[in-house]
Amino acid sequence: MPAHDPTPFRMSLRYAAIFASALASNAFSQCAPVDCLSQLPAWGGLCSATFIDGRVGEPYSDAISFHVTSECTPATLFDPTLTGVSIRITQITSVAFTQLPSGLTGTTNQASYTPPANGCGALAGVPTEAGVFEASVDLVVNVNAWPLSLNCGGFGPIAQNGNDVGFPTLITILPDPSFNAPAQALCLDGAAFDLVATGTQGGAFSGPGVTGGVFDPALAGVGTHSVKYAVSAQDGTAIAAATDSLSIDFVVEDCSGGCTAFSGTLSGGGQFCLDTNGTVLTATPNGDAVVPPGFEVLYILASGLTEFIEDTMAQPMAVVTTEMLYTIDCLVYDPATLDLGFLVFGGPLTLGNLQAEIDQQGACATITSDSPLFLVGESYCCTAFAGTLGGVDFIPCLEPGGSVELIGIPGGDAVVPDGYEIIYVLTQGVDLTIIDAGPLPVFNATATGLHTIHTLVYDPATLDLGIIEFGVTTGVDVNGLLIQGGGVICASLDVAGAAYVVEACADPCEADAGTLSGGGPVCLEQDEAELIAVPNGDANVPDGFEVVYVLTEGTGLVIIDAGADPSFTVNAEGSYTTHTLVYDPATLDLSTIEFGVTTGFNVNDLLIQGGGIVCASLDVQGANYMVEVCNGLTDASSAGLTIAPNPTPGLFWISGIGSGSAHLEVHDMSGRLVHSQSLFVGMGGASVSLHGVAPGTYALRIVSSGKRHEQRLVIQP
Repeated sequence: MPAHDPTPFRMSLRYAAIFASALASNAFSQCAPVDCLSQLPAWGGLCSATFIDGRVGEPYSDAISFHVTSECTPATLFDPTLTGVSIRITQITSVAFTQLPSGLTGTTNQASYTPPANGCGALAGVPTEAGVFEASVDLVVNVNAWPLSLNCGGFGPIAQNGNDVGFPTLITILPDPSFNAPAQALCLDGAAFDLVATGTQGGAFSGPGVTGGVFDPALAGVGTHSVKYAVSAQDGTAIAAATDSLSIDFVVEDCSGGCTAFSGTLSGGGQFCLDTNGTVLTATPNGDAVVPPGFEVLYILASGLTEFIEDTMAQPMAVVTTEMLYTIDCLVYDPATLDLGFLVFGGPLTLGNLQAEIDQQGACATITSDSPLFLVGESYCCTAFAGTLGGVDFIPCLEPGGSVELIGIPGGDAVVPDGYEIIYVLTQGVDLTIIDAGPLPVFNATATGLHTIHTLVYDPATLDLGIIEFGVTTGVDVNGLLIQGGGVICASLDVAGAAYVVEACADPCEADAGTLSGGGPVCLEQDEAELIAVPNGDANVPDGFEVVYVLTEGTGLVIIDAGADPSFTVNAEGSYTTHTLVYDPATLDLSTIEFGVTTGFNVNDLLIQGGGIVCASLDVQGANYMVEVCNGLTDASSAGLTIAPNPTPGLFWISGIGSGSAHLEVHDMSGRLVHSQSLFVGMGGASVSLHGVAPGTYALRIVSSGKRHEQRLVIQP
């Protein structure tokens, strides 16, 4: 065999990304490394991906921790061309940080790192440049390489030292949007106020009364006005501009001693379905009214384009029973100078007549302009109703790199008019960002945080779902298009939906009870029935753990017996389940179990799998038995049993078999039992999920109320 070249390649680690933190070469930081290795790949990585934003002229500090290990890893993680090569990191040295915003410096907690190591880097200082900066982390990596192996074996190792590593990390430094403001209220007839940026220059002012860099009180008018300064800056080596803004309230008063009353503005309006029992219209004051001492506030309901006065209210809310265009207006007045005795409701008096009367009496009073419009009519009624969704009572746990299934349970109260369709939507976060949609309320979440499943009942002819951009469009955006959200489209979105907060899984518990074979109908003969289950060999019993088998009764899983063997004898009809429990006697005391009182649910609640803290595993589903007097069982075949949908992806509804406790079995075409469970059937039926059962054709058998039902079931992907 020819000798191997001792240096068959030279690694180029320019694309390396073992860790990406703000490091420096000349000093040690005071940051304390955070241990996050359990959340990272075996070879290490960053505990966090980015630095926080800073602001020009303000002290800045942030730190990021990282891990580096000596685990074997493919060299393609460093150089995509090095296929078939594996490496181990032996040392990291010569760490430097370049392209930082002026005023910031980077430090590390050590000069070098020898795996395994947990380190951190920190940025600190007072930045003097604004923008988005692509800083560069430069370091030297020493590795041992195995050029002919992907598992660090065989020929090697070959030391490959002095590999230069460089990679970018973004840091955003915001500009300073501060500007001057008057120390007190400005007079309506006073001089204009010059607006001057006291922070980053070059921005733009905007708001009522603002022209260029000047605020004109006369142009703005009496009241409180928000003046905004927005500025962008891209300084030094920044690759993009950073933008920020600041808003300050300017108050304008009438200093001449004249009438300072101001009715302010109102929000609200829209299209409303006419309810002959009374449609409620509500406006919202925007908080900009000026009510001098001794003055009062009155709200006015007006109708039609002519704005006939229909009523006055102490609050901006009215109830109407007639199809019409309405407005709600605000009147601020002084009862000492304006006599409202002339008001006539529902007659010829208009808001214009009211203003004329104010002028004639010479009263200090003001009426809202640009009032919100309310369109009330039968044409705005919409019968579509998304109904309600329930959720499964559990806290979803997400493993790193995995997913967790979230299920919504329809309440059966949706209203889907002819021509309408129903779709389910998954949103993420409190802003309800839409991330998925489908025909079933079942989704896989791949991130932690709030997730909500919603029902949407809509007409494809009036609501184009093509406008939805996953990750951008929100449920609030869609709801705003609908009549229920103030829009014009007849559709219904269950905004509350079924909400889940997905959490990162705790350290795994290796105990696994596995599964049992057995179950099904069992005959009670001479007041005795033997229930025999067979372990499937898939349990995992860690060192120091033990196995015990538990027998429960009924849908409440009341524990009635336990033993070292999965065989039990019962003396009465009913539903029974044999469970496997894998537990550590040092952490779970079984002497606290009281037969006939304690339930399997009580025990499961103590375990990590049930939301508790004890590492143990209970096969909650177990092997289910329906014990009955066989000579009294009626074969109902498929009569009355309804399965919908069928074919099904695995989630379906059964009905037509009465209500009460039932036992369900699923057999493949060879007669093999692939699934069994006990369930409670309500007046409307029961929901069944066959998650994990492969696509195919099966026989579904149900024993309920002394009858046996059987029907074909087709599972499709």
